[in-house]
Amino acid sequence: MKEAIYQRIKDLAANSTPDQLAYLAKSLELIADKKAIADIVQMTEVKEIIDALQKRLKDLAVNSTPDQLAYLAKALESIVDKSAVSEIVQMTDGKLKELLDSAKKHLTDLDNKKASSLAVISESEKQLLKRIDEKGTTNLSLLDTRKNANIAAINSISNSHKDGLKGLVEDFRAVNNVPSGSSIIGEIETRIENISNEVKTRDEQLKVSLINEIRKRNMVEPGSLPFLFGVLGRKNNYFGHGTFTTELGKWSSDITKTDYMLQLLAGSHTYNTDYVSFYRPRQLSFIEGSKGTFIYGELCTKSFSGSYDEIYYYPYAALGVVFVKNTTNVNINKAIEFVGSSYSSTEYGGAGLFVGTPDNTNSNKSSISKIVWKNVYQYTSSDSKLAGSGNVEIPAGKTVAILLYTSSYLYSRTQVSQGMLASNYVHNYGQFIQWGIYNIRSNVLTTGLEVDVERTLKAWQCPGLERTNQIWQ
Repeated sequence: MKEAIYQRIKDLAANSTPDQLAYLAKSLELIADKKAIADIVQMTEVKEIIDALQKRLKDLAVNSTPDQLAYLAKALESIVDKSAVSEIVQMTDGKLKELLDSAKKHLTDLDNKKASSLAVISESEKQLLKRIDEKGTTNLSLLDTRKNANIAAINSISNSHKDGLKGLVEDFRAVNNVPSGSSIIGEIETRIENISNEVKTRDEQLKVSLINEIRKRNMVEPGSLPFLFGVLGRKNNYFGHGTFTTELGKWSSDITKTDYMLQLLAGSHTYNTDYVSFYRPRQLSFIEGSKGTFIYGELCTKSFSGSYDEIYYYPYAALGVVFVKNTTNVNINKAIEFVGSSYSSTEYGGAGLFVGTPDNTNSNKSSISKIVWKNVYQYTSSDSKLAGSGNVEIPAGKTVAILLYTSSYLYSRTQVSQGMLASNYVHNYGQFIQWGIYNIRSNVLTTGLEVDVERTLKAWQCPGLERTNQIWQ
């Protein structure tokens, strides 16, 4: 039998796949290595039975498929392990075929059950996915419908009210004893118009509020402390448009002229080419460091022929303003610390710290009509290294403008003759200007106080304002 199986394996090997060939080899191993077979062959009594069985297996092996041959080998292994040899004799062709058919049927049943189970699972999965999809579509449609309904309701509520009032008007007009020009009709019509205007006003306010919030967030990083700073030329430049001398007052001493400084710094004025010449353009600056400091300083030298004393009498004006907001319901007092420069030989020099307070709160900003200024520090002497502080009150719910003004310190003024004539000479001027604040973050902006970014950006962007109180509105 082994030879026949060997031969069959050889025959099949020519056209078999590697998997089939390995399976045939395993089948041969199961037959040849069984000690039970050797023991049975040595038994004379059953040799003929074994020979007959082997012959039958040989016959079957000739025309068997690889799977059938493997199954026959397994059948032989099961048969020779039986304790009763007579059972081997009983194993007829029919029985062997029955075993083979049973095995094939079993495999077929398994394949059918597998296919049936997979089909059931696939169909169940499709149905489940379909239900989920239908449910999701239904929910999305319902949400979309509700959204549209709510939007429509919101958009139409004012019109509904107005239509209702119009209906009342028509009802009144339908009554014969109510004249068409009745005051009642007029009052109702006026009320309808007022409601319509109120709706429009609220829409505009909401739009402006959203725009301001978006601009604030886009322009300034969280935690940043912006403020405005610039250096006015005054008559110090002498030449050119926009210079001025005494027109806007003595800033260090005249409190009635303080608002002019913020007008120029924030661009909230109606001037064309008057008074608006800057030596260092007004710009958005930022308080620096963990303590909160900003210090500017510059040394300037100039020479002019003739008696051009404007440089001496009307020095550069360094201006800076910080908008501080009180978010609490109590007044808060803070000491503002600063440094700078000042010159006393001219009454248009000096230095000063001022606070501008609106006449209403931020919650009623549309009612803010003026800014009231107070001088909290004044300096009229000459000093190139000025340092001081002033106490500022920030009322509950309000934003105040803290404004620091410093002037140039004149450190040299010489006259050099030119030629033989005494009238030919040159004036040489040397001056130093400084402006600075410090400890703003650590000592001023404590709980309840913060830089008002909205008003700082509005002042910086100069949206065509005519008065400083409009910065708060």
